[in-house]
Amino acid sequence: MDVKPGLCWRCETRLQSKKELCFLCKIAVYCSTKCLERDEARHGSVECKMWSRINKCEACGRIGRMKECSGCYAAWFCDKTCQGFAWKSHKVECSKWTEKAREVALAKKICV
Repeated sequence: MDVKPGLCWRCETRLQSKKELCFLCKIAVYCSTKCLERDEARHGSVECKMWSRINKCEACGRIGRMKECSGCYAAWFCDKTCQGFAWKSHKVECSKWTEKAREVALAKKICV
């Protein structure tokens, strides 16, 4: 995220003494619970998972070295077995994020 230090990651207003911190990555900072909740889809889907360094298998829950979903880049799996096992439940989320990425790319005229 390219927000300047001292600004809310959602609305980019100056942070006051009372601020909300992402409970997973402990990096993203928000001016309110409302901004934290509104940024969950964007931040939680990719940034938080990348920066928290807590890669957890979507199928078995194991934590450690994982392979990233090549469709949405938002899910992690131990191996092809776990990926196959979790595909039925992950397929919907994967398609949703892949489509959002395409929409953004088309809006910005970027090739994906």
